[in-house]
This record gives sequence, structure tokens and C-alpha cells, in this order.
Amino acid sequence: MKSRALGLACLLMSSATLASGLPQAEQNQQALQNAARDTQAEVNRLSEQQLSQQAELERVKEEISNLSVYRDHLERLVADQQRELASLDGQLAGIEQTRSGLVPLMYRMLSDLDTLVANDLPLKAEQRRERLADLNQMMGRADVADAEKFRRLLEAYQIEMEYGRRLGIYRDTLNLAGEESREAEFLHLGRLSLLARSLDGREYWIWQNGQWQHAEGVSPSLLSQAYGIAAGHQAPSLLTLPLSQEIQ
Repeated sequence: MKSRALGLACLLMSSATLASGLPQAEQNQQALQNAARDTQAEVNRLSEQQLSQQAELERVKEEISNLSVYRDHLERLVADQQRELASLDGQLAGIEQTRSGLVPLMYRMLSDLDTLVANDLPLKAEQRRERLADLNQMMGRADVADAEKFRRLLEAYQIEMEYGRRLGIYRDTLNLAGEESREAEFLHLGRLSLLARSLDGREYWIWQNGQWQHAEGVSPSLLSQAYGIAAGHQAPSLLTLPLSQEIQ
């Protein structure tokens, strides 16, 4: 009986001891779970950090690659600019040589133009003299580029060429020997014939032998027809006009 009581007491004590150890085991288990969770969180954090660093590394590599391409591009641009500068230097040297020959050429052109106007028919004489004066003044101006001077000279030559191949009519002052100047209507057929008509249409003159002469022996109706054609009032037709200078 005593033995059974002792055994029961031991069993009760063991149960009590076991019961008291259960909370500690649960605490240990919870601590292990917390540690595992923290460890996993740290692993996740480190993994994300590694991925972020890897992405940053890839970005830096791409940027380095782009910078390398851009550097090569700049090197090509610099090389091309250097070639262009070398070409411009050569062109500038050529321009200086051209200018040294262009300026004398322009003065010769101007002199030839002056000779032409002086020896030509008095066709728009005042207008042509004014153009020559402007060209002479322009040649001495430093604010006008040589290219512009040359263009203006070519333009003057073009105008002179047009005088030689047109039938034209214009108003100007007629200077007759021994008479007062008067306004008249002038007609020119190229540089072959130069006529003048009074504003009332009654008198005609022709430039011959270096002076104005009355157009004698020429039908007034023929001269009137020529003026009508030049003014665009009549249809073009074959004209027979007295010559102011011989065809050469």
C-alpha cells in the first residue's frame, strides 16, 4: 500500500514537472520561429540589395557603353571639323589669290563700260552716265564686298546687252544743235537706229553722224508705226528704219 502511494506520488511529480516544462518548450519554439523569420527577412533584404546593386551595375555598364559610343562620335566630328578647317584654309588662300586678280579685272570692266557709253549712241545717255558714276563711287567703298561690286558690274553689262537687242521707247531730253533742249519720245532698235519724236507727234529726228538730224525722206506713217509697235499698240511687223550706225 505504501509502495503504491509512493509510485503515485512520483507520477504526480513527473506530471507536474512535465507540465511546468511545456511553456518553456513553446517559448523556445517561438524563439526559433522568430529567429528563422528574422533570418529569412535578412536574407530577403540582402537578396533585394544584391538585385538592386546588380541592376545599378548593369545601368553603369550601359552608361559606360553609351559614353564610349558618344566619345567615338565626338572624335569623328572633331576629325571632320579639322578636315573642314584645312579645306577652308585652302579656300581662303585661293580667295586671296582670286581677289588679287578680281580687283584689276573689275577696273578694266568699268573702263570698258565707260568707253562703250562714251562712243555709243546717246541711248538713255543720262541714265547710263549716272549708272557709271554710281559704279565708280562704289569701287572706292570699303563697306561694299568685292562680290557685290562684281555683281553690280555684271548687272550693268547685262543692261547694256539688253539695249542692243530690243525695240524700246522712252522719254528723255532732246538736245538739238543751236536750239533749246526739249522733252521728246525716243525709240531705239537695238543699237542700229535711234529716233526722237516731238511730244505732239509732228516732228521726227534721227541720230546720225554724231548729231540729231531731221528725219527727212522717211515716211512719217512708217515712223509712227514703229512707235506704235514699240509701245505695244500695234502688232509686230517688218520695219524699214533709217540706221544711226552701220552694221559691222
